[in-house]
Amino acid sequence: MQLPFYVEALASNPKLLMKQHGQHATLSLHAVHIQCSGFMDILDSILKNTDQTIGQAMQLGDRELQQLWKWNASVPQTLDDCIHDIFVEKARRDPSRQAVVSWDGELSYGEVDQFSTLLAIHLIKLGVKFGNHVLLCFEKSMWTVVAVLAVMKSGGTLVLTDPSQPEARLQTIATEVGANLMLTSERQEELGKRILAGGVIVVNHDFFQQIQTSVLPPASTTDLPSVPGSSPLYTIFTSGSTGKPKGVVISHANYTSGALPRAEAVGYGPHSRVLDFPSYAFDVSIDCMLCTLAHGGCVCVPSEDDRVNNLSGAIRNMKVNMAHMTPSVARVLGEDTLSSLEVLGLGGESVSVRDAANWGKLTKVIIAYGPSECTVGCTINNEIALDRAYTSIGKGVGGVTWVVDPTDHSRLMPIGAIGELIIEGPIVGRGYLNDPERTSSVFIEDPMWLLSGCQGYPGRHGRFYKTGDLVKYDPDSSGSIVFVGRGDQQVKLRGQRVELGEVEHHLRTRLPAGNVVAAEVITPGGKGDQPTLVAFIAEKTTTKSQTNKEIATFSTELRHSLEVMDKALGSVLPRYMVPSAYIPLLEMPLLVSCKVDRKKLRSLGSAMSRKELIRHKTFSSQKEPQSERERQLAHLWKCLFGAEAEIDVQSNFFDLGGDSLMAMKLVAAARAENLLTSVADIFRHPTLAELAITLKHSDSEAEIDVPPFSLLDSHWKENNARIETAKLCGIDATSVMDVYPCTTLQEGLMALSAKVSEAYVAQRVVELADFQTAQRLQRAFETAAADSPILRTRIVQVPGRGLMQVVLKDGITWRAGTTLEEYLVKDRNESMGLGTPLARFAITSNETTGKVHFVLTIHHALYDGWSMPLVVRRVNRAFNNQESERSVAFNSFIKHLSGLNHKDSEIYWKEQLQGANGLQFPALPRAGYQTQAQSLLEQYFPLGKTSASSTSIATSIRAAWALVAGKYTLSDDVVFGETLTGRNAPVVGIEKIEGPMITTVPVRVRFDRNARVSEYLRRIHDDSILRIPHEHMGLQHIRRLSPDAREACELRTGIVIHPTTTEDGKNLTGDGPANGFVPAGDEDAAREALKFNTYALMLVCSLDPKGFLVMASFDSATIDVCQMDKVLGQFGQTVQQLCENGNALVSDLLPMTDDELAEIWRFSNTYKPNSGNEVVLGHDYSHATATWIVAPEDSEQLVPLGGIGELVIEGDFPTNTSIQISGTKWLSAGHRDIPGRQATLHKTGQLAKYNSDGSLVILGGKGGNIKSDMEIKKPEAKSRSQVTTPKQQKLRKLWARVLGISEDEVGSNDSFFDLGGDSISAMKLVSEGRMENLELVVMQVFQHRRFHDMADIAKESLPLQVSTKQYSPFSTLDVSDVDTFISESIRPSLLNSSWKVVDVLPARPLQEIAVDGTINLPRYSARYELFYLDAAVDQSHLLKSCQELISRNEILRTIFVKSGGSCFGVVIEELQLPLDEYQIDGDLTAFAEQLCGLDIQTVMSLGSPFIKFFVVQSSSGLSCLIMRISHAQYDEICLPILLRQLSALYEGELVPAGLPFSSFVHHIVRNNIPQSIEYWRRLLQGSSMSVLRPSTPLISKKSIFISKTFDISSRSKEITLATLPTAAWALCLARRLSLRDVTFGEVVSGRNIDFANCDTVVGPTWQYIPVRVKFKSGWTVIDLLNFVQHQHISSTPFEGIGLKEIVRKCTDWPETTEWFDSVVHQDVEHVESLRFLSANSRMDTIYPHLEPLREWKIQAFPKGDSLCIEIVTFESWRAEADSILNEMGDIISLLVTKPNSTLFQTDVMEESTPPTS
Repeated sequence: MQLPFYVEALASNPKLLMKQHGQHATLSLHAVHIQCSGFMDILDSILKNTDQTIGQAMQLGDRELQQLWKWNASVPQTLDDCIHDIFVEKARRDPSRQAVVSWDGELSYGEVDQFSTLLAIHLIKLGVKFGNHVLLCFEKSMWTVVAVLAVMKSGGTLVLTDPSQPEARLQTIATEVGANLMLTSERQEELGKRILAGGVIVVNHDFFQQIQTSVLPPASTTDLPSVPGSSPLYTIFTSGSTGKPKGVVISHANYTSGALPRAEAVGYGPHSRVLDFPSYAFDVSIDCMLCTLAHGGCVCVPSEDDRVNNLSGAIRNMKVNMAHMTPSVARVLGEDTLSSLEVLGLGGESVSVRDAANWGKLTKVIIAYGPSECTVGCTINNEIALDRAYTSIGKGVGGVTWVVDPTDHSRLMPIGAIGELIIEGPIVGRGYLNDPERTSSVFIEDPMWLLSGCQGYPGRHGRFYKTGDLVKYDPDSSGSIVFVGRGDQQVKLRGQRVELGEVEHHLRTRLPAGNVVAAEVITPGGKGDQPTLVAFIAEKTTTKSQTNKEIATFSTELRHSLEVMDKALGSVLPRYMVPSAYIPLLEMPLLVSCKVDRKKLRSLGSAMSRKELIRHKTFSSQKEPQSERERQLAHLWKCLFGAEAEIDVQSNFFDLGGDSLMAMKLVAAARAENLLTSVADIFRHPTLAELAITLKHSDSEAEIDVPPFSLLDSHWKENNARIETAKLCGIDATSVMDVYPCTTLQEGLMALSAKVSEAYVAQRVVELADFQTAQRLQRAFETAAADSPILRTRIVQVPGRGLMQVVLKDGITWRAGTTLEEYLVKDRNESMGLGTPLARFAITSNETTGKVHFVLTIHHALYDGWSMPLVVRRVNRAFNNQESERSVAFNSFIKHLSGLNHKDSEIYWKEQLQGANGLQFPALPRAGYQTQAQSLLEQYFPLGKTSASSTSIATSIRAAWALVAGKYTLSDDVVFGETLTGRNAPVVGIEKIEGPMITTVPVRVRFDRNARVSEYLRRIHDDSILRIPHEHMGLQHIRRLSPDAREACELRTGIVIHPTTTEDGKNLTGDGPANGFVPAGDEDAAREALKFNTYALMLVCSLDPKGFLVMASFDSATIDVCQMDKVLGQFGQTVQQLCENGNALVSDLLPMTDDELAEIWRFSNTYKPNSGNEVVLGHDYSHATATWIVAPEDSEQLVPLGGIGELVIEGDFPTNTSIQISGTKWLSAGHRDIPGRQATLHKTGQLAKYNSDGSLVILGGKGGNIKSDMEIKKPEAKSRSQVTTPKQQKLRKLWARVLGISEDEVGSNDSFFDLGGDSISAMKLVSEGRMENLELVVMQVFQHRRFHDMADIAKESLPLQVSTKQYSPFSTLDVSDVDTFISESIRPSLLNSSWKVVDVLPARPLQEIAVDGTINLPRYSARYELFYLDAAVDQSHLLKSCQELISRNEILRTIFVKSGGSCFGVVIEELQLPLDEYQIDGDLTAFAEQLCGLDIQTVMSLGSPFIKFFVVQSSSGLSCLIMRISHAQYDEICLPILLRQLSALYEGELVPAGLPFSSFVHHIVRNNIPQSIEYWRRLLQGSSMSVLRPSTPLISKKSIFISKTFDISSRSKEITLATLPTAAWALCLARRLSLRDVTFGEVVSGRNIDFANCDTVVGPTWQYIPVRVKFKSGWTVIDLLNFVQHQHISSTPFEGIGLKEIVRKCTDWPETTEWFDSVVHQDVEHVESLRFLSANSRMDTIYPHLEPLREWKIQAFPKGDSLCIEIVTFESWRAEADSILNEMGDIISLLVTKPNSTLFQTDVMEESTPPTS
């Protein structure tokens, strides 16, 4: 028999030979060794003393003791520092660093420090002393962080609570700590006042504004006490077995001693952006705040809604890179979210090996463990081994770990044995608040084994906490701990600690005596299901279940008790501690010890299915209404749903067919029975039993009219209101009967009408039998108007008070017309606006035809689809001489609105729309496009019986549209508008109000593709309930709340859901001629809404009992008619699926009709790339068999027609051509008559879509440049001094030519730079001067900038002679044998070994970087120059010209290779390149851009040419020449030379010559660098790089470009444009880094060196050089500018040297130093057009890939008298970049407007100086 481990003993007197045998797959070598050591220790003990007891012999021996003491030899040091002191030091060092980013705002370190100090001083004034408890009750908020630090600074003790917990529990906590003060938020103020009668402080901006004056002069830490480490920091409450929560007290020293080593183990740092996810009721939330701030990180606080419903979005939007949560929460996060984290901290639950392995591939996973009694975490595992069947919780941090006998802590357990974990060290807390007995039972001191020590390790004194957790030492010999389970009844449920005893205590106190109760966490269905808290109950007398011998049935009496108890538990226990089910048992299983056999209970639970467990969640099946309220409500329901409806107490309003319209009718019907409810109550409590409890008795007199003028501001008296509004209406003041504010809807409608006069004005025409009938109807309207104030209402704009409604005494003016057509035209031409009647009435009588018509023209500001039938009913009753019904005036609704808490609505909408800034559907054709709906489509969709749920069809419609729109926008976060009735408000008689109450809200739907449909619908339903109190805020007000809200309210799609009208509703208007003024039926009423469409797409859904009709009004410029027809099909099908498949996953719903799927198969199988598609798709796909478009994140999901997705190609290609996928289910399944197949698909990486005609549109690669035209304003001509000498005349011609001005504009006293010169033009002047035999150097141009001065120092020289000293090829190489070097190191690396090598040059440093940026992705150094030719060209001649261009310029014949770690440019004698030609039929520009975007993906390798030419020929006769070139071959100065050479070559003109790059390189290497070293050494002596690196972590390295333009018209022209941004950046760095000596990089041309005609060198000469500014006391602004400009001038002769050489030879900086920020002055020539004989060429440039950034790039673009500053940095640093850009603007303004200001007296430098205490 093969045993995993055994010992072989061989007796050999007097010795015993022992051999151990084991299988390493079963036991590790160390485990075997430990077991053998233990065996030997016991054997030794027995042999030495055979008289001892077995217990004595089992004591640990020396070998194991020594190992345990080796692991736990030293206890970590107690740290008496306070964390808040560490934070204060961080804040002082860098006050502008971002400390908190939250849904409700952002705070810097300086702001958090200042606010917390102010609050701390305030608390001290209120009497807070050391140890006094201060309650904190906040929802997730940035103010929590401030409050926490404030209490710490004051010396008080924190008590953090979660306001979502039961109020009774919070009250118990407040009583337990004896709190007199509570810090809370505005939202929790009322709750706080219920818990503490006094002492509630609301912490917000208003509070700090109030207390600042009482605390100032400036508060500082000198006003605060020095808090000792022994003082209690916080008390945290956990579950208690007596039914009362227990408070654990942790001191400052406890916390700091654990937090600092814990933070180091986890990886907290200045880069950390930590998610504040845990509930404030748990101590992990304290770590999230304090550990983060103590290490310079940023706390990221999501809203409560995002924390629960949009965690992934919160992580993404806040750029979180560290998060701590339970594994249960982590499992809901997608891989993309997890991979965006740098650290995922797990705790609260056991972490499975599978989860650790899966998540470990995506991010750094850390497992933490720690009971509250030992601060937040006492063990950390930050190196998780994935090759084991278990995970460990790591080693102790801040303390040491021991394992003892669970029943006797005086006995250590052997290594590997299971025992109780006890913690020793400074992290062990002070104990339990007010509970010394409990404290002494688990906080122990000096066990004998600790005092005794062991051999080599002296004993010691120590204090421990007994955790009650069962663990064992990791068998890997590391000393780590492996968690086994709980040793008592304390369990973890979804990360929350639950004391089962506390749950049982509350159960027992609420159930009849004699019942045996046990609470337990079970996993129904086995390990795969979610853990669930249940209660097992064994009743005194039980009825045995027929199906299970252990499960019983509850008696009626106990069932009733359970119903009452279940409701009561929610008021005393947190939700997670209320059992989900009550399971009846015949008897409670017990152990021999008479304790409950919990293992048996868990076994019973796991044997249950989830369905069986659900049966135990309810206490009755059919239960008739019992109470009077229930019976009344059931009667009302039967009236609504029909007498045949089966209704019991568990019946659900929506299951019976209810919707929002029915809910409003129920509210009205209840009021008729003197019962008061609201629509919101019905939505929140949809079952009859729940709703009956909320019903209140209604006073029938509640519908009392609102007194006139009572809704006005108290400062606006009635008489004044009459006079002011009457004047605005042009009437007498006595005619004004009432004035009150407008609704937000009315404000919006009037604003739209002001823009478009006919907008929202309806003309209704009714043909009548005769004129007498018309007169009767006229009298009926006058009667109705007397009782309906809305018909007599005008709207006016009152200065200082806004839009007001004015109700007049006599509101109807009658008009007449002879013919209907004439009147309608005249009426339409008369606008309705402010102060004018908003309802016009007319009768037309045509004597010729005898026809009589009644015309009502009415503004939508007076009516909506609900109120108009009410008005018509009133008119018909008057027409028929019936008594008028009592109405509810519109002002009662206005009164309700005025009483709403607008702050709550602001908070709601701000939270709701945070991050809602994605794409909306449909996309607009261009920016600024004004939509105009002119197309209409409609489709009908039948609906079967919906699955039983609390969700209406309206919910399914919202949910379906979100899914469909999400498909087209590639988003799971969708926003659209919905117009609601607005009659959900709790206003008595709201259903009878005659006035416009509709409201439009932005509906945001976020969906999880892995959620169940039922869950998805429930969430949308719940959202609609939460929205009810905030429906009437108005889009125009919502959009002002935040940038995200503004973006979200730019709605493209609007939805109107028109419910089915019931039979009584159809007869609402009664009989009469006025019925013609309202739509005849549901469809007509729905169509009415389409007339007022202002969206790009409006969907009106008209419901009926069998389905719904959807009508789409849309702008066909945004989505074509064919495509919209398909979209409607997808929409309808998705609604059907949502209604029928509640158990399906959201991802299972394919918003695509069966016909469309067939069309996709037809398109995909017939479309094949043509001969040119190897370019379009980046590879040769000529063997493609089909094309498909799939979701970018899921290739198993086909994208609907018109949707954007990734293009994949089907076919057989080489494996290295692309990423390949196979085995897709949809391809294998086929469709209809097309059989499925197995094939390989190739991902192109390109986004594409199908047009409705099946044509494929490739949307191309990402990135590219946005070009802007820049115009330099020329100086105005002015009087000029005389220019007389020949040298002056020659110089004037040079100035005019270089500056692009006329010679007449150059005067003797003019400055070169005043006329537009800069460093580039100075270089050109020097170069062209040499050609004219005038000798200058660049430095002289700067030093002698006035014309007459420059003419004086310029020397006239002899004509240039050809130098006799020619450059020798290969002379820049430092090799002994050139031939050997070429044959062995160069030629093998060339693509073509037959190429003749004529020179080899060492690549310049920036060339090396550019080479890497060409051969590697992203290829940011590759550039495409596009020549758009407007006429036909000779392509063969064009090819010849391109080839000649390559021949003339050695840089284009340069092939780059690497050898021995260095990069070389290999010049070959002849390079023949093919000209790739393409013939197309479509858009030339689009194809050319796509071609560049796809060519960039092709391999560009070392040893091969980088230069390449393409020609694209359009069938229209136009063509485009494209040149690809690498930045290793050009810079912005030589590129125009190359472009003009190509034009000249084609036209046969004289080709402008250029100097070869090899001669330049030779001069740099042999002359310039040696001459430059001493200059740069002197300049940079004692310097260091000034690195501005924000604390914000780099979540994404995506680039952003932000820019602003600043006025520099008042600058001194003696200062060059290039000097301004350089000086500004120096000052900005000095300010932000608090330095007086800054060093950074600047990009220069490299052509100002002493090298003749350097400006004509064809090659990349540009360089990074250092700029060092040492600010001196007393400097003025002009001193700084002169210093920067002088340094620039003096450095120009030495700018040929590269960064690498400067760092290595001129500084003591690390050789790895890079320019983390740089200033680039972009004032170079751009060629915009060229001629190619008869063809003109428009030039364009494309960079398909953007350059990866290091830190900051500051670019300056001159625009005449303006300077545009552009900052290029990382997307993660957007906030910092905005701040820097604004600061740069302030500094530039200072530089140009205040040249004589002393720098150190300006705010620029003073703010950079750290404050001193």
